[in-house]
Amino acid sequence: MYHSTTPQNTPAAQNNTTDDGVLLCPRGLAAIPLLCAAASESRSAYLARLQVTHPSNGWWAKQEPLCLEVQNPLSIPEKLIIGIACQIERISLVVSEYMGHGQAVSLLSPRVLQAFLWPVHNVFLSIWILWILICTYLGSMVSMSQTLLFGAKRTNAPLGRLFLEEILPAARAVESLCEQHQTISVRMSGLALMPMMILCDVANGVVGRLGILVGSVVFVGMGACGWWYWLCVLPWLAVCAVCLAVMSGWCFGLIELSRN
Repeated sequence: MYHSTTPQNTPAAQNNTTDDGVLLCPRGLAAIPLLCAAASESRSAYLARLQVTHPSNGWWAKQEPLCLEVQNPLSIPEKLIIGIACQIERISLVVSEYMGHGQAVSLLSPRVLQAFLWPVHNVFLSIWILWILICTYLGSMVSMSQTLLFGAKRTNAPLGRLFLEEILPAARAVESLCEQHQTISVRMSGLALMPMMILCDVANGVVGRLGILVGSVVFVGMGACGWWYWLCVLPWLAVCAVCLAVMSGWCFGLIELSRN
């Protein structure tokens, strides 16, 4: 199912917490369906939206980091993703002032460059989804390690609740990325995160058989052993995805050029 409109912004204020401060639904995970809907926006709908959007009112300009507070230095990678995507979108929005009939470059429609940048916009949405899930996974590992070392009373993060409210929802979110109705870029993100889903499900299976303590140790141990995948392979795949989006953008630009 493809959506003709893009959600206006990710939920900035949907931090549903319990009385003792543990997130029932981390807002990063809660935003993933909205980001998937934004990624499923068709090219024609994307181009039509840009025609009626002011450069200062772009979709990316309304977004904010979802995994951590804006002031937290660890949110810099997420702010970088949003910032780069925002600048790309701004180029798409201001190009109509220089291209088209009566402008400096009158032979080309602004839709040509906008169509060229459309795959890059989609890929950055998928990279953002990827980052949210990785942050959720690594954050759960850190919280679980602290609870194992210092106890749930000091960390206020019981092991069972971490599994119930973060680890299992993250695994199901990865599974939803691979559903047939998702766009290719989102499904590729889901495939890249399959090891994470497998680790979460394996740890949950261990919890069911050997108890929450053993399952937590397995979760932290397996995640730590895969540090190279989270910190090396996934960033490399993200860069490759951006390069592929730029290359495929030429095709969509030529399609619009042929209609010019």
